[in-house]
Amino acid sequence: MKTHLNAIKDSYEKQKLQQKLQPDQSDKLSWSPDWEHPHIQVVNDSVSYVFYQLLGQVVVNGKAELAKQVNGKLYLMVKNESEFYKAFTMIQKPIQMKR
Repeated sequence: MKTHLNAIKDSYEKQKLQQKLQPDQSDKLSWSPDWEHPHIQVVNDSVSYVFYQLLGQVVVNGKAELAKQVNGKLYLMVKNESEFYKAFTMIQKPIQMKR
């Protein structure tokens, strides 16, 4: 499996996909995949997905800090080791009912 994950990272770098993850409106914010913690999902023998959480880095007062994601998380989703997508998952907080 490690060779498959390395192949994904190599393909990502060869296609220069890092540039596509960067927002157009801000030069203080950047996104990078967390290569160390992939989430692997095998749907069947011909379809698999690997999810890498995108970690945001923001420059505040000249110092780089980890960006906080609110109500969701961004991911780099890789289908069958060759198709790259930007994915977003919402984190819904439970609704508390008043009695």
